[in-house]
Amino acid sequence: MRLNEDGSFGEPTSIGLERGATSSVALGDLDLDGDPDLVTGDGRDADRVWINVGGSFADSGQRLGRGATSDVLLADIDQDGALDLVTAGRGGGNRFWLNDRAGTFVDSRQLLGTAVTAALALGDVDGDGDLDFVAGNEDGANQVWLQSLAGAWGSTTLVPSQLPATPSSSENREIATVDLDRDGDVDLVLAGGASGGSSVWRGDGSGLFTLVQGLSPAVNSNAIAVGDMDGDGDADLVESLNKNNPPAPLDDRVWLNDGTGLFVLSTELKFTNSHSPLDVALVDLDANGELDYVYTDATGSRGMAVWLSHEGEFTDSGQSLGSGNTKALAIGDVDSNGLVDFVESFENLIFARRGRILLNGIAGKPAGFFSDGQSLELSQSAQALGLALGDLDDDGDLDLVSTDKDGGGSHAWFNQDGTGNFEEGQQRLADPQETAFQTVALADLDGDGALDVVTGGSGSRHASFRNEGDGTFALGIAVDSSGSDARGCAAADVDRDGDVDILMALFSGAAEVWFNR
Repeated sequence: MRLNEDGSFGEPTSIGLERGATSSVALGDLDLDGDPDLVTGDGRDADRVWINVGGSFADSGQRLGRGATSDVLLADIDQDGALDLVTAGRGGGNRFWLNDRAGTFVDSRQLLGTAVTAALALGDVDGDGDLDFVAGNEDGANQVWLQSLAGAWGSTTLVPSQLPATPSSSENREIATVDLDRDGDVDLVLAGGASGGSSVWRGDGSGLFTLVQGLSPAVNSNAIAVGDMDGDGDADLVESLNKNNPPAPLDDRVWLNDGTGLFVLSTELKFTNSHSPLDVALVDLDANGELDYVYTDATGSRGMAVWLSHEGEFTDSGQSLGSGNTKALAIGDVDSNGLVDFVESFENLIFARRGRILLNGIAGKPAGFFSDGQSLELSQSAQALGLALGDLDDDGDLDLVSTDKDGGGSHAWFNQDGTGNFEEGQQRLADPQETAFQTVALADLDGDGALDVVTGGSGSRHASFRNEGDGTFALGIAVDSSGSDARGCAAADVDRDGDVDILMALFSGAAEVWFNR
Protein backbone atom coordinates (compact mmCIF):
# COMPACT_ATOMS: atom_id res chain seq x y z
CA MET A 1 0.00 0.00 0.00
CA ARG A 2 1.32 3.46 -0.92
CA LEU A 3 -0.13 6.70 0.51
CA ASN A 4 -0.88 9.67 -1.78
CA GLU A 5 1.02 12.73 -0.54
CA ASP A 6 -0.02 15.75 -2.67
CA GLY A 7 -0.02 13.74 -5.87
CA SER A 8 3.08 11.69 -5.20
CA PHE A 9 3.17 8.33 -3.51
CA GLY A 10 5.31 7.51 -0.52
CA GLU A 11 7.04 4.31 0.43
CA PRO A 12 4.88 1.15 0.36
CA THR A 13 3.41 -0.24 3.55
CA SER A 14 2.91 -3.98 3.92
CA ILE A 15 -0.48 -5.19 5.12
CA GLY A 16 0.49 -8.82 5.51
CA LEU A 17 -0.90 -10.29 2.31
CA GLU A 18 0.40 -13.68 1.25
CA ARG A 19 2.86 -13.25 -1.60
CA GLY A 20 1.41 -14.11 -4.98
CA ALA A 21 -2.05 -15.12 -3.72
CA THR A 22 -3.99 -11.88 -4.12
CA SER A 23 -5.93 -11.70 -7.38
CA SER A 24 -8.06 -8.58 -6.78
CA VAL A 25 -8.73 -5.84 -4.24
CA ALA A 26 -11.59 -3.46 -3.45
CA LEU A 27 -11.77 -0.45 -1.13
CA GLY A 28 -14.88 0.79 0.67
CA ASP A 29 -16.21 1.82 4.06
CA LEU A 30 -17.37 -1.55 5.35
CA ASP A 31 -18.01 -0.68 9.00
CA LEU A 32 -19.57 2.77 8.39
CA ASP A 33 -16.93 4.65 10.39
CA GLY A 34 -16.01 7.05 7.60
CA ASP A 35 -12.75 5.53 6.34
CA PRO A 36 -12.12 3.00 3.57
CA ASP A 37 -11.60 -0.64 4.45
CA LEU A 38 -10.23 -3.36 2.20
CA VAL A 39 -11.29 -6.71 0.74
CA THR A 40 -8.71 -8.92 -0.96
CA GLY A 41 -9.70 -11.65 -3.38
CA ASP A 42 -7.43 -14.66 -3.17
CA GLY A 43 -6.56 -16.90 -6.09
CA ARG A 44 -5.68 -19.87 -3.92
CA ASP A 45 -7.25 -19.43 -0.50
CA ALA A 46 -10.22 -17.72 1.15
CA ASP A 47 -10.88 -14.02 0.57
CA ARG A 48 -10.07 -11.65 3.44
CA VAL A 49 -11.50 -8.50 4.99
CA TRP A 50 -9.19 -5.80 6.39
CA ILE A 51 -10.46 -2.99 8.65
CA ASN A 52 -8.90 0.48 8.49
CA VAL A 53 -7.47 1.48 11.87
CA GLY A 54 -5.87 4.92 11.74
CA GLY A 55 -4.64 4.56 8.18
CA SER A 56 -3.33 1.00 8.43
CA PHE A 57 -5.24 -2.21 7.90
CA ALA A 58 -5.94 -4.89 10.48
CA ASP A 59 -7.00 -8.40 9.53
CA SER A 60 -10.63 -8.84 10.65
CA GLY A 61 -10.20 -12.60 10.83
CA GLN A 62 -12.94 -13.24 8.29
CA ARG A 63 -12.26 -15.92 5.67
CA LEU A 64 -14.80 -15.85 2.87
CA GLY A 65 -15.21 -18.63 0.33
CA ARG A 66 -12.84 -21.39 -0.64
CA GLY A 67 -10.37 -19.72 -2.97
CA ALA A 68 -9.86 -19.31 -6.72
CA THR A 69 -11.36 -15.80 -6.72
CA SER A 70 -10.66 -13.71 -9.82
CA ASP A 71 -12.49 -10.47 -9.01
CA VAL A 72 -14.19 -8.72 -6.07
CA LEU A 73 -16.68 -5.85 -6.06
CA LEU A 74 -18.21 -3.80 -3.24
CA ALA A 75 -21.72 -2.35 -3.62
CA ASP A 76 -24.90 -1.97 -1.58
CA ILE A 77 -26.79 -4.92 -3.07
CA ASP A 78 -29.66 -5.08 -0.55
CA GLN A 79 -30.03 -1.29 -0.16
CA ASP A 80 -29.47 -1.21 3.60
CA GLY A 81 -26.77 1.48 3.44
CA ALA A 82 -23.82 -0.90 3.83
CA LEU A 83 -21.47 -2.21 1.16
CA ASP A 84 -21.96 -5.87 0.30
CA LEU A 85 -19.45 -8.07 -1.51
CA VAL A 86 -19.66 -9.89 -4.85
CA THR A 87 -16.91 -12.39 -5.71
CA ALA A 88 -16.12 -13.96 -9.08
CA GLY A 89 -15.06 -17.60 -8.95
CA ARG A 90 -12.86 -19.46 -11.36
CA GLY A 91 -15.08 -22.52 -11.73
CA GLY A 92 -16.64 -22.46 -8.27
CA GLY A 93 -19.37 -20.00 -9.13
CA ASN A 94 -20.00 -16.34 -8.30
CA ARG A 95 -21.25 -15.48 -4.84
CA PHE A 96 -22.39 -12.47 -2.90
CA TRP A 97 -21.98 -11.76 0.77
CA LEU A 98 -24.25 -9.49 2.82
CA ASN A 99 -22.74 -6.88 5.15
CA ASP A 100 -24.30 -6.67 8.63
CA ARG A 101 -23.44 -2.91 8.68
CA ALA A 102 -20.55 -3.58 11.06
CA GLY A 103 -18.15 -4.94 8.46
CA THR A 104 -18.98 -8.61 9.00
CA PHE A 105 -20.15 -10.56 5.98
CA VAL A 106 -22.77 -13.32 5.86
CA ASP A 107 -22.89 -15.76 2.96
CA SER A 108 -26.15 -15.34 1.02
CA ARG A 109 -25.72 -19.02 0.07
CA GLN A 110 -26.42 -18.31 -3.57
CA LEU A 111 -24.31 -19.66 -6.40
CA LEU A 112 -24.77 -17.40 -9.41
CA GLY A 113 -23.59 -19.45 -12.35
CA THR A 114 -20.86 -22.08 -12.54
CA ALA A 115 -18.71 -20.70 -15.36
CA VAL A 116 -15.08 -19.59 -15.05
CA THR A 117 -15.69 -15.86 -14.45
CA ALA A 118 -12.78 -13.49 -15.02
CA ALA A 119 -14.41 -10.14 -14.24
CA LEU A 120 -17.58 -8.59 -12.84
CA ALA A 121 -19.41 -5.30 -13.34
CA LEU A 122 -22.37 -3.88 -11.41
CA GLY A 123 -25.10 -1.51 -12.57
CA ASP A 124 -28.86 -1.04 -12.89
CA VAL A 125 -29.24 -2.96 -16.16
CA ASP A 126 -33.04 -3.04 -16.28
CA GLY A 127 -33.73 0.40 -14.82
CA ASP A 128 -35.75 -0.81 -11.86
CA GLY A 129 -33.71 0.91 -9.16
CA ASP A 130 -31.53 -1.94 -7.93
CA LEU A 131 -28.10 -3.28 -8.85
CA ASP A 132 -27.70 -6.07 -11.37
CA PHE A 133 -24.39 -7.57 -12.41
CA VAL A 134 -22.63 -8.79 -15.52
CA ALA A 135 -20.24 -11.73 -15.41
CA GLY A 136 -17.47 -11.89 -18.01
CA ASN A 137 -16.79 -15.60 -18.49
CA GLU A 138 -13.77 -17.32 -20.00
CA ASP A 139 -15.42 -20.64 -20.86
CA GLY A 140 -18.79 -19.60 -22.24
CA ALA A 141 -21.20 -16.78 -22.90
CA ASN A 142 -21.14 -13.74 -20.67
CA GLN A 143 -24.12 -13.56 -18.31
CA VAL A 144 -26.42 -10.86 -16.97
CA TRP A 145 -27.98 -11.47 -13.55
CA LEU A 146 -30.96 -9.28 -12.66
CA GLN A 147 -31.84 -8.65 -9.05
CA SER A 148 -35.55 -8.06 -9.62
CA LEU A 149 -38.42 -9.21 -11.81
CA ALA A 150 -38.37 -6.25 -14.19
CA GLY A 151 -35.82 -7.48 -16.71
CA ALA A 152 -36.16 -9.85 -19.63
CA TRP A 153 -33.45 -12.18 -18.34
CA GLY A 154 -35.55 -13.06 -15.35
CA SER A 155 -32.90 -14.17 -12.89
CA THR A 156 -33.98 -13.85 -9.29
CA THR A 157 -32.39 -13.47 -5.90
CA LEU A 158 -33.51 -15.77 -3.12
CA VAL A 159 -32.48 -14.67 0.37
CA PRO A 160 -32.56 -17.60 2.82
CA SER A 161 -34.28 -17.27 6.18
CA GLN A 162 -34.79 -20.11 8.66
CA LEU A 163 -37.95 -20.57 10.62
CA PRO A 164 -37.22 -20.14 14.34
CA ALA A 165 -35.76 -23.31 15.89
CA THR A 166 -38.33 -25.30 17.86
CA PRO A 167 -38.73 -28.99 18.74
CA SER A 168 -41.15 -29.24 15.81
CA SER A 169 -38.76 -27.73 13.27
CA SER A 170 -36.81 -30.90 12.52
CA GLU A 171 -37.67 -34.09 10.66
CA ASN A 172 -39.88 -32.04 8.34
CA ARG A 173 -41.48 -34.24 5.70
CA GLU A 174 -43.84 -31.84 3.92
CA ILE A 175 -44.80 -28.18 3.86
CA ALA A 176 -48.16 -26.63 2.91
CA THR A 177 -48.87 -22.93 2.36
CA VAL A 178 -52.38 -21.58 2.94
CA ASP A 179 -54.15 -18.63 4.56
CA LEU A 180 -55.40 -20.41 7.68
CA ASP A 181 -56.77 -17.39 9.58
CA ARG A 182 -58.18 -15.55 6.53
CA ASP A 183 -56.16 -12.39 7.11
CA GLY A 184 -54.67 -12.33 3.61
CA ASP A 185 -51.23 -13.59 4.67
CA VAL A 186 -49.62 -16.93 3.87
CA ASP A 187 -49.45 -19.35 6.81
CA LEU A 188 -47.62 -22.69 6.99
CA VAL A 189 -48.26 -26.24 8.10
CA LEU A 190 -45.31 -28.62 8.52
CA ALA A 191 -45.61 -32.40 8.72
CA GLY A 192 -42.97 -33.62 11.17
CA GLY A 193 -41.64 -36.56 13.14
CA ALA A 194 -42.62 -37.80 16.57
CA SER A 195 -40.01 -35.65 18.31
CA GLY A 196 -42.07 -32.56 17.57
CA GLY A 197 -44.94 -33.68 15.37
CA SER A 198 -46.71 -31.48 12.88
CA SER A 199 -46.88 -27.75 13.48
CA VAL A 200 -48.84 -24.67 12.43
CA TRP A 201 -47.07 -21.36 11.75
CA ARG A 202 -48.80 -17.98 11.37
CA GLY A 203 -47.40 -15.53 8.82
CA ASP A 204 -47.42 -11.78 9.41
CA GLY A 205 -47.25 -10.77 5.73
CA SER A 206 -43.61 -9.67 5.91
CA GLY A 207 -42.18 -13.17 5.63
CA LEU A 208 -41.91 -13.80 9.37
CA PHE A 209 -43.62 -16.84 10.88
CA THR A 210 -44.60 -17.64 14.46
CA LEU A 211 -45.32 -21.11 15.79
CA VAL A 212 -48.93 -21.07 17.06
CA GLN A 213 -49.80 -24.74 17.46
CA GLY A 214 -48.30 -28.20 17.57
CA LEU A 215 -50.75 -30.92 16.54
CA SER A 216 -50.97 -32.88 19.78
CA PRO A 217 -50.28 -35.61 20.63
CA ALA A 218 -47.16 -35.50 18.47
CA VAL A 219 -46.87 -38.51 16.17
CA ASN A 220 -44.83 -39.40 13.11
CA SER A 221 -46.51 -37.62 10.20
CA ASN A 222 -45.66 -38.30 6.58
CA ALA A 223 -47.81 -35.74 4.78
CA ILE A 224 -50.39 -32.98 5.12
CA ALA A 225 -53.37 -32.11 2.91
CA VAL A 226 -55.23 -28.81 3.22
CA GLY A 227 -58.83 -28.03 2.23
CA ASP A 228 -62.28 -27.06 3.53
CA MET A 229 -63.66 -30.40 4.71
CA ASP A 230 -66.67 -29.20 6.70
CA GLY A 231 -67.95 -26.49 4.35
CA ASP A 232 -67.47 -23.55 6.70
CA GLY A 233 -65.16 -21.60 4.39
CA ASP A 234 -61.82 -22.09 6.12
CA ALA A 235 -58.97 -24.52 5.53
CA ASP A 236 -58.91 -27.79 7.48
CA LEU A 237 -56.15 -30.43 7.58
CA VAL A 238 -55.70 -34.14 7.02
CA GLU A 239 -52.53 -35.54 8.58
CA SER A 240 -51.26 -38.89 7.26
CA LEU A 241 -49.39 -40.96 9.81
CA ASN A 242 -46.41 -43.27 9.63
CA LYS A 243 -47.82 -46.58 10.87
CA ASN A 244 -44.37 -48.21 10.76
CA ASN A 245 -42.94 -45.87 13.36
CA PRO A 246 -45.03 -45.60 16.55
CA PRO A 247 -46.57 -43.89 18.32
CA ALA A 248 -49.21 -43.62 15.61
CA PRO A 249 -52.91 -44.57 15.58
CA LEU A 250 -54.38 -46.42 12.62
CA ASP A 251 -56.55 -43.49 11.57
CA ASP A 252 -55.20 -40.57 9.55
CA ARG A 253 -56.16 -37.53 11.60
CA VAL A 254 -58.56 -34.79 10.51
CA TRP A 255 -58.11 -31.35 12.09
CA LEU A 256 -60.91 -28.78 11.80
CA ASN A 257 -60.12 -25.08 11.70
CA ASP A 258 -61.89 -23.11 14.44
CA GLY A 259 -61.94 -20.02 12.19
CA THR A 260 -58.87 -18.39 13.74
CA GLY A 261 -56.24 -20.67 12.23
CA LEU A 262 -56.11 -23.04 15.21
CA PHE A 263 -57.21 -26.66 14.94
CA VAL A 264 -59.34 -29.15 16.85
CA LEU A 265 -59.04 -32.90 16.27
CA SER A 266 -62.25 -34.21 14.71
CA THR A 267 -63.87 -37.20 16.39
CA GLU A 268 -66.30 -37.76 13.52
CA LEU A 269 -64.19 -37.36 10.38
CA LYS A 270 -61.39 -39.89 10.07
CA PHE A 271 -59.79 -42.15 7.47
CA THR A 272 -58.99 -45.63 8.70
CA ASN A 273 -56.07 -47.36 7.02
CA SER A 274 -53.18 -49.54 8.15
CA HIS A 275 -50.79 -48.16 5.55
CA SER A 276 -48.23 -45.35 5.77
CA PRO A 277 -49.11 -42.81 3.07
CA LEU A 278 -46.21 -40.74 1.76
CA ASP A 279 -48.52 -38.40 -0.13
CA VAL A 280 -52.12 -37.30 0.41
CA ALA A 281 -54.45 -34.84 -1.29
CA LEU A 282 -57.86 -33.25 -0.93
CA VAL A 283 -59.39 -32.65 -4.38
CA ASP A 284 -62.78 -32.94 -6.06
CA LEU A 285 -62.46 -36.19 -8.02
CA ASP A 286 -66.12 -36.85 -8.88
CA ALA A 287 -67.06 -33.28 -9.88
CA ASN A 288 -69.78 -32.90 -7.23
CA GLY A 289 -68.29 -29.75 -5.69
CA GLU A 290 -66.96 -31.52 -2.57
CA LEU A 291 -63.38 -32.38 -1.69
CA ASP A 292 -62.47 -36.06 -1.84
CA TYR A 293 -59.45 -37.72 -0.22
CA VAL A 294 -56.68 -39.77 -1.83
CA TYR A 295 -53.68 -41.34 -0.16
CA THR A 296 -50.71 -43.32 -1.46
CA ASP A 297 -49.65 -46.63 0.08
CA ALA A 298 -45.91 -46.77 0.73
CA THR A 299 -46.07 -50.36 2.02
CA GLY A 300 -46.86 -51.84 -1.38
CA SER A 301 -50.06 -53.69 -0.45
CA ARG A 302 -52.77 -51.41 -1.86
CA GLY A 303 -51.34 -48.70 -4.06
CA MET A 304 -53.57 -45.63 -3.83
CA ALA A 305 -56.93 -45.41 -2.10
CA VAL A 306 -59.74 -42.98 -2.91
CA TRP A 307 -62.39 -41.79 -0.45
CA LEU A 308 -65.30 -39.99 -2.12
CA SER A 309 -67.34 -37.35 -0.31
CA HIS A 310 -71.11 -36.96 -0.67
CA GLU A 311 -72.94 -34.40 1.46
CA GLY A 312 -69.99 -34.29 3.84
CA GLU A 313 -69.74 -38.05 4.33
CA PHE A 314 -66.58 -39.83 3.15
CA THR A 315 -66.76 -43.40 1.83
CA ASP A 316 -63.89 -45.64 0.74
CA SER A 317 -64.48 -46.27 -2.98
CA GLY A 318 -62.72 -49.63 -2.70
CA GLN A 319 -60.24 -48.85 -5.45
CA SER A 320 -56.64 -50.06 -5.21
CA LEU A 321 -54.87 -47.95 -7.80
CA GLY A 322 -51.40 -48.02 -9.24
CA SER A 323 -48.55 -50.37 -8.63
CA GLY A 324 -48.13 -50.33 -4.87
CA ASN A 325 -45.27 -48.76 -2.94
CA THR A 326 -46.27 -45.37 -4.32
CA LYS A 327 -43.78 -42.63 -3.41
CA ALA A 328 -45.25 -39.49 -4.96
CA LEU A 329 -48.46 -38.20 -6.50
CA ALA A 330 -49.30 -35.35 -8.86
CA ILE A 331 -52.87 -34.32 -9.61
CA GLY A 332 -54.39 -32.58 -12.63
CA ASP A 333 -56.51 -33.05 -15.74
CA VAL A 334 -53.93 -34.49 -18.12
CA ASP A 335 -56.34 -35.82 -20.79
CA SER A 336 -58.51 -32.70 -21.03
CA ASN A 337 -61.83 -34.38 -20.18
CA GLY A 338 -62.65 -32.05 -17.28
CA LEU A 339 -61.85 -34.61 -14.56
CA VAL A 340 -58.81 -34.70 -12.29
CA ASP A 341 -56.30 -37.47 -13.09
CA PHE A 342 -53.30 -38.88 -11.18
CA VAL A 343 -49.63 -39.32 -11.97
CA GLU A 344 -47.86 -41.70 -9.58
CA SER A 345 -44.23 -42.62 -9.03
CA PHE A 346 -43.41 -45.87 -7.33
CA GLU A 347 -40.43 -47.88 -6.17
CA ASN A 348 -39.61 -50.90 -8.28
CA LEU A 349 -36.16 -52.47 -8.16
CA ILE A 350 -36.89 -54.94 -10.98
CA PHE A 351 -38.82 -53.09 -13.67
CA ALA A 352 -37.73 -49.81 -15.24
CA ARG A 353 -41.21 -48.33 -15.60
CA ARG A 354 -41.51 -46.50 -12.31
CA GLY A 355 -44.39 -44.17 -13.07
CA ARG A 356 -47.95 -44.40 -14.32
CA ILE A 357 -50.79 -42.18 -15.48
CA LEU A 358 -54.18 -43.01 -13.92
CA LEU A 359 -57.09 -41.56 -15.88
CA ASN A 360 -60.33 -40.45 -14.24
CA GLY A 361 -63.43 -41.62 -16.08
CA ILE A 362 -64.39 -45.22 -16.87
CA ALA A 363 -67.30 -46.13 -19.14
CA GLY A 364 -70.22 -47.30 -17.04
CA LYS A 365 -68.74 -45.89 -13.82
CA PRO A 366 -69.31 -42.53 -12.14
CA ALA A 367 -66.56 -39.94 -12.05
CA GLY A 368 -63.93 -40.65 -9.43
CA PHE A 369 -63.07 -44.12 -10.72
CA PHE A 370 -59.74 -44.58 -12.50
CA SER A 371 -58.15 -46.72 -15.21
CA ASP A 372 -54.49 -47.30 -16.06
CA GLY A 373 -52.97 -45.00 -18.63
CA GLN A 374 -49.42 -44.62 -19.88
CA SER A 375 -46.44 -46.13 -18.04
CA LEU A 376 -43.41 -43.85 -17.63
CA GLU A 377 -39.74 -44.54 -16.96
CA LEU A 378 -39.41 -41.68 -14.50
CA SER A 379 -36.17 -42.68 -12.80
CA GLN A 380 -32.86 -44.10 -13.94
CA SER A 381 -32.54 -46.03 -10.70
CA ALA A 382 -34.83 -46.96 -7.85
CA GLN A 383 -37.37 -44.18 -7.45
CA ALA A 384 -38.64 -40.72 -8.27
CA LEU A 385 -39.70 -38.91 -5.10
CA GLY A 386 -40.98 -35.66 -6.58
CA LEU A 387 -43.66 -34.94 -9.19
CA ALA A 388 -45.28 -31.70 -10.35
CA LEU A 389 -47.76 -30.88 -13.12
CA GLY A 390 -47.94 -27.59 -15.02
CA ASP A 391 -47.95 -26.13 -18.53
CA LEU A 392 -44.22 -25.90 -19.28
CA ASP A 393 -44.36 -25.18 -23.02
CA ASP A 394 -47.34 -22.81 -23.11
CA ASP A 395 -49.52 -25.07 -25.27
CA GLY A 396 -52.50 -25.20 -22.92
CA ASP A 397 -52.09 -28.67 -21.42
CA LEU A 398 -50.39 -30.06 -18.33
CA ASP A 399 -46.80 -31.27 -18.58
CA LEU A 400 -44.82 -33.12 -15.91
CA VAL A 401 -41.55 -32.70 -14.01
CA SER A 402 -40.08 -35.67 -12.12
CA THR A 403 -37.06 -35.81 -9.80
CA ASP A 404 -34.57 -38.65 -9.41
CA LYS A 405 -33.50 -39.42 -5.85
CA ASP A 406 -30.40 -41.34 -6.92
CA GLY A 407 -28.62 -38.75 -8.99
CA GLY A 408 -30.31 -38.73 -12.38
CA GLY A 409 -31.33 -35.08 -12.15
CA SER A 410 -34.86 -33.89 -12.90
CA HIS A 411 -36.75 -34.52 -16.13
CA ALA A 412 -39.49 -32.70 -18.03
CA TRP A 413 -42.22 -34.72 -19.74
CA PHE A 414 -44.40 -33.05 -22.37
CA ASN A 415 -48.09 -33.83 -22.82
CA GLN A 416 -48.89 -34.61 -26.44
CA ASP A 417 -51.86 -32.42 -27.44
CA GLY A 418 -53.57 -32.77 -24.06
CA THR A 419 -54.23 -36.49 -24.48
CA GLY A 420 -52.47 -37.68 -21.33
CA ASN A 421 -49.66 -39.30 -23.31
CA PHE A 422 -46.26 -37.91 -22.36
CA GLU A 423 -42.95 -37.71 -24.19
CA GLU A 424 -39.73 -37.16 -22.26
CA GLY A 425 -37.84 -33.97 -23.07
CA GLN A 426 -34.21 -33.99 -24.10
CA GLN A 427 -32.92 -31.99 -21.13
CA ARG A 428 -31.75 -33.31 -17.79
CA LEU A 429 -32.17 -30.60 -15.15
CA ALA A 430 -29.14 -30.81 -12.89
CA ASP A 431 -26.79 -28.57 -10.98
CA PRO A 432 -23.05 -29.26 -11.43
CA GLN A 433 -22.77 -29.94 -7.70
CA GLU A 434 -26.10 -31.70 -7.11
CA THR A 435 -28.01 -34.16 -9.28
CA ALA A 436 -30.00 -36.03 -6.60
CA PHE A 437 -33.28 -34.16 -6.16
CA GLN A 438 -36.17 -35.34 -4.00
CA THR A 439 -38.90 -32.71 -4.24
CA VAL A 440 -40.08 -30.25 -6.87
CA ALA A 441 -42.38 -27.25 -7.27
CA LEU A 442 -43.37 -25.19 -10.31
CA ALA A 443 -43.75 -21.41 -10.10
CA ASP A 444 -43.11 -18.30 -12.20
CA LEU A 445 -40.12 -17.00 -10.25
CA ASP A 446 -39.03 -14.30 -12.69
CA GLY A 447 -42.38 -12.87 -13.76
CA ASP A 448 -42.09 -13.75 -17.45
CA GLY A 449 -45.27 -15.82 -17.56
CA ALA A 450 -43.52 -19.21 -17.84
CA LEU A 451 -43.36 -21.82 -15.09
CA ASP A 452 -39.87 -22.29 -13.66
CA VAL A 453 -38.71 -25.39 -11.76
CA VAL A 454 -37.52 -25.45 -8.14
CA THR A 455 -35.93 -28.67 -6.86
CA GLY A 456 -34.91 -29.71 -3.35
CA GLY A 457 -31.80 -31.86 -3.05
CA SER A 458 -31.03 -34.89 -0.95
CA GLY A 459 -28.07 -32.96 0.46
CA SER A 460 -27.91 -29.30 1.44
CA ARG A 461 -27.97 -27.93 -2.08
CA HIS A 462 -31.12 -26.94 -3.96
CA ALA A 463 -31.56 -25.40 -7.40
CA SER A 464 -33.95 -23.47 -9.61
CA PHE A 465 -34.19 -23.79 -13.39
CA ARG A 466 -35.39 -20.88 -15.51
CA ASN A 467 -37.96 -21.68 -18.20
CA GLU A 468 -37.06 -19.96 -21.45
CA GLY A 469 -40.76 -19.93 -22.36
CA ASP A 470 -40.81 -22.99 -24.60
CA GLY A 471 -40.14 -25.74 -22.07
CA THR A 472 -36.36 -25.55 -22.29
CA PHE A 473 -34.52 -24.63 -19.13
CA ALA A 474 -31.37 -22.85 -17.98
CA LEU A 475 -29.84 -23.27 -14.54
CA GLY A 476 -31.07 -20.44 -12.35
CA ILE A 477 -29.90 -19.98 -8.79
CA ALA A 478 -28.53 -22.69 -6.54
CA VAL A 479 -28.95 -22.23 -2.79
CA ASP A 480 -27.10 -24.00 0.01
CA SER A 481 -29.32 -24.57 3.04
CA SER A 482 -28.16 -24.95 6.63
CA GLY A 483 -29.94 -28.32 6.82
CA SER A 484 -30.30 -31.12 4.32
CA ASP A 485 -32.60 -33.81 2.92
CA ALA A 486 -35.43 -31.76 1.37
CA ARG A 487 -38.77 -33.55 1.66
CA GLY A 488 -41.23 -30.83 0.67
CA CYS A 489 -41.19 -27.70 -1.47
CA ALA A 490 -43.80 -24.96 -1.87
CA ALA A 491 -44.07 -21.60 -3.64
CA ALA A 492 -46.05 -18.59 -2.38
CA ASP A 493 -45.74 -14.82 -1.95
CA VAL A 494 -45.04 -14.95 1.78
CA ASP A 495 -43.90 -11.31 2.12
CA ARG A 496 -46.66 -9.83 -0.07
CA ASP A 497 -44.29 -7.98 -2.40
CA GLY A 498 -45.83 -9.32 -5.59
CA ASP A 499 -43.38 -12.10 -6.44
CA VAL A 500 -43.13 -15.79 -5.60
CA ASP A 501 -40.98 -16.97 -2.70
CA ILE A 502 -39.82 -20.54 -2.03
CA LEU A 503 -40.30 -22.64 1.10
CA MET A 504 -38.43 -25.88 1.74
CA ALA A 505 -39.13 -28.55 4.37
CA LEU A 506 -35.84 -30.12 5.45
CA PHE A 507 -35.75 -33.44 7.28
CA SER A 508 -32.34 -32.66 8.79
CA GLY A 509 -32.74 -29.08 9.94
CA ALA A 510 -35.30 -26.32 10.15
CA ALA A 511 -37.63 -25.39 7.33
CA GLU A 512 -36.36 -22.46 5.29
CA VAL A 513 -37.93 -19.56 3.42
CA TRP A 514 -36.10 -18.05 0.45
CA PHE A 515 -37.32 -14.58 -0.38
CA ASN A 516 -37.49 -13.50 -4.00
CA ARG A 517 -35.88 -10.05 -4.18
